[in-house]
Amino acid sequence: MFELAVLTAICCIATATSVTIYQRRQDVLYGPYIERSCRQPSPQDRGIEGEAS
Repeated sequence: MFELAVLTAICCIATATSVTIYQRRQDVLYGPYIERSCRQPSPQDRGIEGEAS
């Protein structure tokens, strides 16, 4: 039973390491993923001057 726990831990660590290496390679090749917003700014975002004194 102990061997199964050790094997499971090793597999989880190996998987996490593989995913991290893959993501870093993708970032080097294509740049980090940045979500760009395509929406138009709303009137609240623009900030209307002169309403509050």
